[in-house]
Amino acid sequence: MIQAGKVIRFLCLLLFILSQLSCESPENLGKLEGALKSNEIRAHLQFLADDLLEGRAPGSRGGDLAAKYIASQFLEAGLLPAVGDTSYFQNVELLGMTPKATLTITGGGKRWRLQQGSQFVGWTKIEKANVTTRNKDVIFMGYGIEAPEFNWNDYKDTDVSGKILLMFVNEPQSEDSSFFAGRALTYYGRWTYKYEQAARKGADGVILIHTTPMAGYPWKVVRNSWTGEQFYIRAPEGMHLLQLESWITEDVAREILQTIGYNLDDLIKQANSREFKPVALPLRVSSSIQNTIRTIYSPNVIAKLEGSDPDLKNEYII
Repeated sequence: MIQAGKVIRFLCLLLFILSQLSCESPENLGKLEGALKSNEIRAHLQFLADDLLEGRAPGSRGGDLAAKYIASQFLEAGLLPAVGDTSYFQNVELLGMTPKATLTITGGGKRWRLQQGSQFVGWTKIEKANVTTRNKDVIFMGYGIEAPEFNWNDYKDTDVSGKILLMFVNEPQSEDSSFFAGRALTYYGRWTYKYEQAARKGADGVILIHTTPMAGYPWKVVRNSWTGEQFYIRAPEGMHLLQLESWITEDVAREILQTIGYNLDDLIKQANSREFKPVALPLRVSSSIQNTIRTIYSPNVIAKLEGSDPDLKNEYII
């Protein structure tokens, strides 16, 4: 018999737990554990967060164990398999790419060969063993946002084809909840949007400037998140992808900008104005990314709860 209350409770717990675990931060895990009072929640958390699951990475033994655990909870709750009515598992083909990146920036008579991990992280979704850029022009793009519903356009019809775009993460801040959701973050503020929009515009790469207040997390989160193998769904053939997706630290950004006559704080102020216009910087960027590539299959775990209406039960709400 399906235990509806338990189903709903488990799904809510699962979403909450996995969202917290994805932070990969001991501080976050500690705060989460301290806030949990229910032994039921603790049981799920302690298993899914255990080191034996090796981070639950796609294609790993730990990831498969986590998927099987979730499926076992679906089964216990009385949920039906949703993959061909016989299985909870839908295998998804993924690319596993481990990048080894170099990034060199020149300008103002100086050259910076940045240290991977401590000063920058870089990668690409292009499925090639070697992806390089050479002496690319750099344009500062503010927040890199084009949001007509908020009457905001950082691109201002600038041709960014073949360029490297330097920009901030996050979005313009306001106490007005109707303007970029006020203090809350919209999708325009996420790093994923920055890369996607730049690719749509034909840019060759993006360098995000990390500051802890803007990102909401310290540099070590950026470093740890993009160290090691990354997983992607293979891009459609012909889709334009960035040759360089990257972050640099605030200290590096300040030093480079100061050398060429710019101040980071002044650029932040400019970026928070609707009147902001892209700034061509006297910089050149070269990068090299060597990828180790493999194809893996990682399961989605899918179950269904059928309704009682003979017709409507064949309609699905996800």
